[in-house]
This record gives sequence, C-alpha cells and structure tokens, in this order.
Amino acid sequence: MLALTTHLPFVCIVREQLKPRSKNTAACKRSQRKDTFDFIWINVLRQYFEIEFSPLKEKMQERYNVEKIMDDFIFLCFFIGNDFLPRVFCMDIKIGNFDKLIEIFKETLIESDGYINEKGVIVWYRAVKLFKKIAEFELKFIGDKLQEQENQQKLAYRFEDLTREVDLIAEEENREFLEEVEELKKSFEETDEEKAKKIKIGLEGVELLEELKQEKEKGTPKKLTPRGLRDETEEKDEGDIQEDLINAGIANVEEAEKYLIQYSNEEKIARLLSAQVLDKDIKFMSSLVRIYKNNSSDARQYYYDEKYRINIEKNPQELTPILTAYMQGLQFVLSYYYTGCPSWLWYYPYYYSPLVSDLSNLMTYLNLPQVTDNLIKFERGKAYDPYKQLLLILPIGSIHLLPEPLRSTITNPEAPLNKYYPLEFDVDPFGAVFESEYIAKIPYVDEQLLDEEYNKAIKAAALTSEELRRNRLGSNYIYEWDQQCPETLVKSTLAIYYEDFTVRIRITEFQLEDLPFDPKKVLDGLPRGEFISFLSF
Repeated sequence: MLALTTHLPFVCIVREQLKPRSKNTAACKRSQRKDTFDFIWINVLRQYFEIEFSPLKEKMQERYNVEKIMDDFIFLCFFIGNDFLPRVFCMDIKIGNFDKLIEIFKETLIESDGYINEKGVIVWYRAVKLFKKIAEFELKFIGDKLQEQENQQKLAYRFEDLTREVDLIAEEENREFLEEVEELKKSFEETDEEKAKKIKIGLEGVELLEELKQEKEKGTPKKLTPRGLRDETEEKDEGDIQEDLINAGIANVEEAEKYLIQYSNEEKIARLLSAQVLDKDIKFMSSLVRIYKNNSSDARQYYYDEKYRINIEKNPQELTPILTAYMQGLQFVLSYYYTGCPSWLWYYPYYYSPLVSDLSNLMTYLNLPQVTDNLIKFERGKAYDPYKQLLLILPIGSIHLLPEPLRSTITNPEAPLNKYYPLEFDVDPFGAVFESEYIAKIPYVDEQLLDEEYNKAIKAAALTSEELRRNRLGSNYIYEWDQQCPETLVKSTLAIYYEDFTVRIRITEFQLEDLPFDPKKVLDGLPRGEFISFLSF
C-alpha cells in the first residue's frame, strides 16, 4: 500500500518468503535452512490496475485516472483492517467479500463526481456514497461470515474426534513410557555392570547413568514432550525415552506422571476454551442475521447492545462519539500513509467498528458539510520515548525487553499500572475464525497515569549507558546521488541476488518535525517526465 501511495513507477519490495511450517526435526532444519526472498514489482501491480479498471474509461470519460483510482483503492482496503482500526464487521478477503467490494467500488467510480481520496484527504460526501452501496450488502456479508464460522466449527468438532483417538493411542504409549521410567528407576539399585547391560542406547550405559545422576541433582527438571504427544513424522531411535529423561532431568515415575497430566490438561483446556469462544460468536452472528432479516433497526440495536453496551434507541447520541472516532481513524490512517503520522496522541478508543449502515449516514448523524476540505484536525503531540512506548504496547509475557529497573512498574501487583496488564482477559472473534485474528479485550492504558508512572520510574532507574542510548529517538537520513562525493562501497546483504557495488552519495541527517509540510508536493500521479508503457496480455 505504501508503495502505491508514492505513485513512483519503479519500486521493488523485497521480503522473506512465507512458507508452510516445516515438520522436520530441529537438526534437519539447521542443515537445510536457507533464506529465500519474494520480489514484489510494483510496476507490474500498477499494470494490473490498468487492466482491471480500463473498462471504466468509456463511462468515466475524462474523469478516468488510474492513479487516482489507486488512491481510492488504498482507502477501500482500510475496511478489512489495519494496525490502527478494527475491520468493518464481517469484511473479509478470504470469503470473497472483497471481490464484491471491488464491484461496488467500480459502480461508485462511474456515478461519483470525483474521487474520495484527494492527496491523502478524505472527501466525506463521496465516501458516504460508497458506504451506502456497501450497506446494501451488509446482511449478505454477515451471512457469509457466519457460514465460514460454522464450517470452521464443524472442522473443530471433527478435529476433536480425531484428537480423542490420538489421545487413546498416546495414553497407551505413555503407559509404556512410565514403565520404562520405572525400569530406569530400578536400575539405580543395580550394579554398574547390570546397568550398562540393561540400558542399551547410543551412549555407553555407564556414561548415561552418570548424566542421569547429574541431571537429577540439579533439582529443577525441564519439561519433556513424550513420544505419544510428538509429531508422528519425527523418527526416534531405541534409546529415545532414556534420551528424553536425560534432557528433561526426570528420573522417577512421580515427576513423569505429574508432567504428563499437566501437559494433557493444558492442551484439552486450550481446545475447550477456543471452541467456547467460537460457539459464543456463532450464536451472536446467528441471532444478528435472524433479527436483521426481520428488521434492520432491531439488528442495529442488538449489535450495539452486545458490543458496546449502549442503547441507541433510547440514547441515539451515544452513537455520535463512536462514528466520530471511526471517521477520525480513517483519516488518521490515510494521513499516516500519505503525509506522515498526523498525531502521536490519537488512538481509536473502542474494540469494535460501527456498522457500515451507520457509516453510510455520517453526513446526517454528524451534520457534515458537503465540501472537499479536510474536516478532521489532529493534535500533533510528541513521540513517546522508546521505553515509554514499550510500556504502552508490550504484553506481560514480553516484559523482559524492558530494562530490569522499569519492569516492576507493571509487574508489581501494587503498581498503579499493573491492572492494565492482566494475565487473563476476554477475546472476541468478531467474525473471525482464526485465533490470531481475535480481538484481545485488554484495557486501554490511562495516558496521564502512564506519564506519571513512567517519569517516576525513569528518574529512579539506574540505567546503563547502553540502556540510555536505546531510549533515545533516532535520526532520519536522506541519501542523494552526488557526482562530487567520493565513492562508497556498499556491501550486499543479499549476495545470492546482488553483488557489492560502489555509489557516490551525499548523506543528510534531519528530523521529521523540522520539515514543513507542503500538501502540493503530495503526488497523485506519475512524477513529471515519467511514463510507463503497459504490457499487452
């Protein structure tokens, strides 16, 4: 998206290739690991845009501009989610919603008097026309998402049945495992000669016993993954159980039993909780679809009551701050893409998005004028110190990334910020089927309290010179070709693809805050003098 916003014709994005997770053992991975990269050629993507939208030329006539269509397309993509806003309810690429969205977008382009995105500024009366057309398919989108969730639920039930079968097999193998552990325990009472005879693995028997004794003396056994719970593709030798015991430090039946029960219970509980969360969301979606078919107004009330805990029939004014915040969010993201971060203070203060049917009535709800001017103004603020930013965003499990003196600011149960970092919290699929897409309902941190606690902690903290350096904001650099500069050798970080090379560049350090913003310099088309000849297919 960012590459498209530049309107530069020849941009290449390099990223690591995404591959399915390998089932090979760790040892195999070490020998076969080789990084590969995908090259995304933006000029090719631009050509596909031209092919996709060129049929509109005849109807749009002189208004047709593929560069501006790209700008509007970027705005359209915000509906399926981004780092700053929750996705519009039930908008999803996987189930084909986005294809329908493109059809609606094309219809709007033909009928509109201009474009929604004008150099990073949203023209709201044009955006609302798009919202109105999307709202006509809101029920269909919700129904499609419900179907996907129900299909996922069926797969989950099927997986549960298969898991029960695997558990029975695992239970038998674990019984064998415990018998081997008991046998090993008895071996401690035998002579060294008998031990060496009974324990036949890759290591010498006596050496094995010595290692077992050493591990046992440590007193802190590591976790063990028994054979019955391992990936079936992994090959194991005859001495697998004994090798596991050495690695795990488990040398008695009681420890092994305790671990096996804990491991099994954790897996079952995780599956149960995940199924319960999905079941709850399916019930919500089913009720919403049923109510929507009879009365869309009642469906709106049900949605906001369930997700926001507000009654929009009795108190319609409670919808105003939600719509205002989402409207601000759309402009925030667009400004972020085109002109840089518009505010270091703004955030969307809700877990969910409003319904698109309510976005379609923005002009009426918020009494917006029909103008092309920017209607949203942000308070710029100041960027947080790196450690303060980490305090704000890190989950409790990643708190080790902070310097030791700052961790107690949130880990101490008595600390004022501790309540904002719960170990347990609710999650909501919000129409999603994969856990990674669920909304984590973690409380929003009180900014004023964060300021106070951070300032107190940073003053009292005895930080090392390296930790102090990490807490400073970095600089920005401009690299410009200059024939007068001496040659600089650039070492390739992708030697497989590129060789080392020399270049003559001038490096200028600057701070973003020092650069005056000129909206006239925002490109909404190819740079002057640039021309792309589109390939014929």
